[in-house]
Amino acid sequence: MKKTTKHNNKPIPNIRQKTLKQLLSISVAILSMRGRVTMLGISRWGEHYSYKTIERFFDKKFNWLSLKWYLVKQTLSHEVILVADETTVSKSGKSTYGVDYFYSGVYNRAIRGLSLLSFALVDVKDRKSYPLFTRQMEKAKKEVQKKKNQKQKEAWANSQLFFSFDGEQKQRGGKRIYDDSVDYDKLDEKYLKETKEEKKNPHNLSSGSSQCCHYRRDKHA
Repeated sequence: MKKTTKHNNKPIPNIRQKTLKQLLSISVAILSMRGRVTMLGISRWGEHYSYKTIERFFDKKFNWLSLKWYLVKQTLSHEVILVADETTVSKSGKSTYGVDYFYSGVYNRAIRGLSLLSFALVDVKDRKSYPLFTRQMEKAKKEVQKKKNQKQKEAWANSQLFFSFDGEQKQRGGKRIYDDSVDYDKLDEKYLKETKEEKKNPHNLSSGSSQCCHYRRDKHA
């Protein structure tokens, strides 16, 4: 009698059969394409699915980790190690999510771009790595807010203020709004708001008193 072998046709956990077919078709299309990979290109190179279907597929929440583990665990040996690697990709612009300054080992300095952290399983016997997932790294919100506040303080310290213009306007052209720039060492007495005189501690070796003046700020200054 011939022995019959049973094939393991167990479905992949937490993944619908329809979704799996879509993934298979999209994967074949991506591997067949040349140049840039876009959803419109996938719909043209694919066989059965339209652009809207592919767009809805990428909009789904998908447990990629469970799928990759299901595919990888069947080929792994008994000796496996988990490795992680962080890389920085240069990126300009302001609209990209998570763009900031990250350290790059290639340039040996911090560059503006995106930071990505990848985890993979390495089969020691076969000397092969199997990527599991990749995550985009973000800086803590407190650190980002601290940088913004520091830049704002520097802008205030280096900013140049102007008095408002109260003179006679010209008949033609736009109205003049600002007058000369503010010179803190030569402020006019009309801007003086308050003067305080504080007596120093008698036990202090230095004698005399200190005078503190507060000037009002002009509405356009």
